[in-house]
Amino acid sequence: SLERILYLMSWWISMSLRENARGRELVAIRDLQSLLKRLDLKAVFTLLDAINDRRRQQYSHLNPQLALEHLLLQWQKLLKGAK
Repeated sequence: SLERILYLMSWWISMSLRENARGRELVAIRDLQSLLKRLDLKAVFTLLDAINDRRRQQYSHLNPQLALEHLLLQWQKLLKGAK
């Protein structure tokens, strides 16, 4: 469901940011942690804000597929900017 996807995306990014800040590496999110080191952190937080906004709006008349597509396009744009 969209709710589960948005929760997992939010958790994955949040946990990676938190553990990077602590200087720890977790096996479950190792790939994302190494990727985050090469991304624009402002853009990562913007994406995280967008995901959390969608989580709050998921019970509105928002089209779930369009919402997810929008977030995935933001993620793709962010990855293209990786150093």
